[in-house]
Amino acid sequence: MKRRMFVMLLLAALAAPLLSGCDLGGTSSSSTAQSCTTSSSSLPNGVLVAQAGRSDSHIVAQQLAQPPIQPAQQNKPTVFVSSKNFTEEYIIGEMYALALQNAGISVDRSKMNLGATAIAQAALVKGDISLYPEYTGTSLGVVLKVDLTSSPDWHNADKVYARVKADYESMFKLTVLTPAPMNDTQAIAMPSDCATKLGIKTLSDLSAKAPNLTLISTAEFDNRADGLPGLQKAYGGFQFKKVLDVDNAIKYDALKQGKGDAVIAYSTEGAIAANNLVVLTDDKNLYPPYPVAPIVRDDIITAYPNIPDLLNAVDAKITNAEITKLNADVDINKKDYKVVAHDWMVAQGLIK
Repeated sequence: MKRRMFVMLLLAALAAPLLSGCDLGGTSSSSTAQSCTTSSSSLPNGVLVAQAGRSDSHIVAQQLAQPPIQPAQQNKPTVFVSSKNFTEEYIIGEMYALALQNAGISVDRSKMNLGATAIAQAALVKGDISLYPEYTGTSLGVVLKVDLTSSPDWHNADKVYARVKADYESMFKLTVLTPAPMNDTQAIAMPSDCATKLGIKTLSDLSAKAPNLTLISTAEFDNRADGLPGLQKAYGGFQFKKVLDVDNAIKYDALKQGKGDAVIAYSTEGAIAANNLVVLTDDKNLYPPYPVAPIVRDDIITAYPNIPDLLNAVDAKITNAEITKLNADVDINKKDYKVVAHDWMVAQGLIK
């Protein structure tokens, strides 16, 4: 009799962990009561029930402690946010990444600072990256290879955007979202004292005097439709005594070191004012508008339909004044671009 009672008590002790979470009447007393009648292999998210006497019970306990995978995020692709290879792109790319992360979207930044336009565009079409910031004027002239002098339409921001948006969708299955209210145009700048001394105010003036001057440039600008070839076609001339190609990040350092007389520029760079440079007037209106816009793969938008609203909300707040100040914080004040982007996003109420 005593032996039978001992066996019954032992069985009860072994069964107790399995019965926890269920009432004795067999009806559910909590959302976990289902585990009493469901085998470990059929539980959602691979959760296992710890059983008394299991040799791996410590491992099972660790598994139970892990937060469950949210069903809504299962089988969702990671979004690879990228950028081209200069400060403004780093900042805006980081803004986009922060906006997506704040909405619970998995983001990978390992392909930031990818390279020039051709590299970023090819990676986007191939699917190596999911999105990056691009300028509609660059899309028109460099990617779509539209002759910028072929129509006055290419000086109208809305018409440029409409052409780029339609062609990117039909040719590449890429969505061009709403451009920001800013214009970071291609430009050539000179030290103000040098420009005054030589009587250079416009690109026409520079073209005429180019044979006696050195231009600090980049390999991309030397070959872009809106770079040196475009200037030569629209203005004639522009045959410099020397074209010195450097990395975009050190072009202003090269100018300060006296290695050239003029330098290619982007009009919203903080270094222009900081170095007392003057941007020469595009008196023949070669350059189209260059507002920035997120370009996103269609399959990524299918996976995350909220991405357009998230990124458009960011772009809506990027003005010339705002991005010029942020560029200066990085290039002149030597702040980390990630910190600059984060602080701006918080200040704008886009993330907490």
